[in-house]
Amino acid sequence: MQINNTIILVFITMSFTQQGPVGCQKEKSDSSKIIWTEDRKLTWADFKKVVNDTSYFTAYSDCSLYFKFEIKRDVLKSYTVYAYFNKERSWAKACPAYLLEHEQLHFDIVELHARKIRKFIHDKDGKLSPEELNNFLKKNTESLIRTNKQYDDTTRHSRDIEAQMHWEDSISQELKSLEGLSSRK
Repeated sequence: MQINNTIILVFITMSFTQQGPVGCQKEKSDSSKIIWTEDRKLTWADFKKVVNDTSYFTAYSDCSLYFKFEIKRDVLKSYTVYAYFNKERSWAKACPAYLLEHEQLHFDIVELHARKIRKFIHDKDGKLSPEELNNFLKKNTESLIRTNKQYDDTTRHSRDIEAQMHWEDSISQELKSLEGLSSRK
């Protein structure tokens, strides 16, 4: 059966938590979403949710992938893909710089996976079926989950400084290799 008109809309939310002590001030802002850009780094003021005092973790980051596609007769008509950070669902109890860098890299990992989606689409030259796209999105999502888990495990949630530096270098290189496919420059 041929599918003539298909619109796929998916939100993938990844939440990341950190372990440690208590206490950060938050500023008010008008937007609850930060779309990833090279020059906009997270600050502790971006973590707006009321702190969960019962949590074992020190910080909670809500980083997400947004994608929307319109495919007609196996031709991609339009698409939107971006990584974003949800301020209203993210919180922090402690504010050391190393922990903020760790949270930023979670956001960067989501952007890396957004770029991988854009690369897949670019390489297909707009010719792909909904099934082909869904299969890729499933694999990309699984990779995103695995990568973030591996990142937290190997860095011990930011406490292993050497591992953290290795991950920062590695993700930075991968982002640079896909620089032309960034969310926004």
